[in-house]
Amino acid sequence: MKSLLPVLALGLLLLLLALGARCTQKAMRAYETSAAAPDAADANTAPNELAEAEKMAGAFPDTLLSTSGIRYRILTPGDGPRPIAGNLVTVHYSGRLLDGTVFDSSRERGKPFTFTLMKGEVIRGWDLTVAEMHRGEKRLVVIPSHLAYGKRGRPPVIPPRAPLVFEIELLDIAPAEP
Repeated sequence: MKSLLPVLALGLLLLLLALGARCTQKAMRAYETSAAAPDAADANTAPNELAEAEKMAGAFPDTLLSTSGIRYRILTPGDGPRPIAGNLVTVHYSGRLLDGTVFDSSRERGKPFTFTLMKGEVIRGWDLTVAEMHRGEKRLVVIPSHLAYGKRGRPPVIPPRAPLVFEIELLDIAPAEP
């Protein structure tokens, strides 16, 4: 039954999105709770997750910890609104591994990245992070592997079970396109 809870929570969130409803705080908590719940396929990796969390805490001691396990530090506060599920959000970002290896950067390409919030277009850690940001805000975030690419990684650049470090700046929020 526990393994069905995250699936049911995600299903509820998707239903709300399909009906065009705003994502309520309760639905966000359900989504965040499902994000923090261990995947049944990775149930035997709990010691790895604990070691990963300790490593991230040591590497980023001046960060806060969200309920989903994402570490973050606000680098520049934003004064705009927060996005809601279904909004098109535009961000600039830079992504790197814990060892400092940069694997992607919209700034280096000179083009911001736009995606639909909470539609599964990006890693789950991004959806959870950007949903909590204000327009104009810039954050350093450390996303645990289970909220990124998990045990598969993204070869050849991102190894399996790799936590990812991002600097994300929320540039714009727009209503979803019909």
